Amino acid sequence: MGLVDRLTVLLARKHAEIGIDRSLNLYLTPIAVALFRIHTIAEG
Repeated sequence: MGLVDRLTVLLARKHAEIGIDRSLNLYLTPIAVALFRIHTIAEG
């Protein structure tokens, strides 16, 4: 277990976090847009 191994683990964890954030944004953004449109249509 050297320094390179530790760096690889840290990078892999960071990459996983970024991946989760991106996939969440991918799913949540269209839902948020749809809800916003429904809300504005309902008020208008």
